[in-house]
Amino acid sequence: MRAQLIKKFEDIPEVHTFSDIDRKMELRIPITAAEYIAFLEAQYHLWPDPRTHEILSERKNSDMSFE
Repeated sequence: MRAQLIKKFEDIPEVHTFSDIDRKMELRIPITAAEYIAFLEAQYHLWPDPRTHEILSERKNSDMSFE
């Protein structure tokens, strides 16, 4: 997936952040709240979507942890 994203978006940090955290989630490796926020930020940068922005805003304003 990373190679496809680099081809589409170029070699930018958001591609690596998204790919790394997406892989962890696929493998059911626990992620931290900070990682989830970083994932959402990267996702929003790559694919701007109002729903992602809304979830990101909610998570940034929440004390909820995914650890």
